[in-house]
Parts: sequence; structure tokens; C-alpha cells
Amino acid sequence: MCIYFCEIGRHSPIDVTLDNIPMLASPIDVPTVRRLAEEFPRIIGSKDSSGDISQMGRLIAAVRPIRPDFSFLTGWDPAIVPMLLAGCDGGTLASSGQVPELTRRVYDTVGASDLAAATVLQREVTEIFDSLIQAPDFPEGFRVGA
Repeated sequence: MCIYFCEIGRHSPIDVTLDNIPMLASPIDVPTVRRLAEEFPRIIGSKDSSGDISQMGRLIAAVRPIRPDFSFLTGWDPAIVPMLLAGCDGGTLASSGQVPELTRRVYDTVGASDLAAATVLQREVTEIFDSLIQAPDFPEGFRVGA
């Protein structure tokens, strides 16, 4: 896997964020992300859509010490609160196309350490996400919702 990403890292004229979507492609493991972060300054971040909070914690622990500027994003709406608490910098969320004010409130509420309110908002995001992801062909539900 690193051959592909290494070529991008070596030759990209623009900054690159890795996009880990295990439900649609082979997952990008922690050692690969760490190596890419270490060797290629143009690779500036990783968005993970697995929803695996412990994996995100491992990723942050492996990369942040060597690249404090590396950005960690979640792409799994039902885990935005725990991912932010685990150290993510933010998210690229499908439901933000439908309810950007809600996902922004989640971010602000976690930042203000109001975990009770963040938990309530997380439930709202999850309900919306669950209704949109039920479409027969992902991401059609999100297109219709937008």
C-alpha cells in the first residue's frame, strides 16, 4: 500500500490528506500513516471513516509526536464526540451537508467541555446520519438529503 501513497507523497505539488474509508476500500494501517507522515511533508493529515475510536487513538499516539502539525479528522458521524475527545482536530461529515449548524454545535460544545450537551447533540447527529445512510446506494441518501 505504501508504494501508491509514497508516489503521491513524492510527487504531489499540493498538500494531501489521506482518506481512510474501510467500508469502500482497503484500510490504511497505523504504521503506513506514520511512515507517510514521517517521510512526506506534503501529506498533512488523515481522515478516518471507520468509526474505530481506539484505532484513532493509536494513530494519534503514533503520529502526533513526530508531526504535531498533522491533522486528524473523523468521517464517521456517529462517533464525532468520542473522536474529538480522543484528539481529532475535527471532522468531514456527510451529515454536515444537511445540518451544518448542528455539526458545528457539536464541535463547539466539545471544545467548551460541555459533555452532557455534546452527548445530546451526538444523538441528534446519529439519528440524522442513520436515516440518510439507509438509502440503497451510499451516498444517495446524503445527496437526497442535501
